[in-house]
Amino acid sequence: MNAKTQNEKAQDTRALVEAWARERLLTGGSKPRSIRSDKYRVMRFIHFIEAESLELAYVDEQTIWNFQGSLLEKKHAHHDKSLGKKTIATIMSSLQSFGDFLVARGFWLNNLVKPVKLSTHAASPPVDVPDESTMEAFMAELGKWWEDENLRAQMTSFRFYVIAELQYATGLRAGEVADLEEDDLDLRSLEVTVRQGKGGKDRIVFLTHWAAELLHEFLGLRHLIVRGAEATKRLFGLDQSTITS
Repeated sequence: MNAKTQNEKAQDTRALVEAWARERLLTGGSKPRSIRSDKYRVMRFIHFIEAESLELAYVDEQTIWNFQGSLLEKKHAHHDKSLGKKTIATIMSSLQSFGDFLVARGFWLNNLVKPVKLSTHAASPPVDVPDESTMEAFMAELGKWWEDENLRAQMTSFRFYVIAELQYATGLRAGEVADLEEDDLDLRSLEVTVRQGKGGKDRIVFLTHWAAELLHEFLGLRHLIVRGAEATKRLFGLDQSTITS
């Protein structure tokens, strides 16, 4: 049997969306107008994964995070303002309902949308970030922490390498990094909760998989790297001035 073309796969995906809408209509739990709105919201996700050359059957949780991140950066169709938190929450709620349908049909093993918590801010890079090639060279140099002469120097260099990757992934300020605690990390969901950040507000920022892996390694070695680790809640055991320098 020949493999399906991209157009045929797209038609199959839209057929699933239609089947979900029909099921909701038959159960009588939603009005037709509400169902049409939900279909429109879910199709935003379908268009997103198609633009990323992904198939619905093979998306993962990170894809859902990326989709929400794209909504946070998106402008409203009728004015030059970002989508509101309520609008994004409604889109994600519709997508979660579609996810339940896919699980019930055996298309997904579990609902990939449910673990994704609503964030109100897209991660933004620090001011005056160097160009990509310069930054890659800098991170590559930091990544050679194991070349230091002794174990203590290696552990110190590794700590600063983890901090650099964390800032590069999330755009966190030095003071925000200094104030992080272990409980602020959710490595499974690739998120960091920043408490009392700029403007005195809490927010959530997202990690790359690599940054999350490094943080996982760091947590396993923290008792060796951070002096007096058991006595301080600070994740890295450093103040803002030390991180900045």
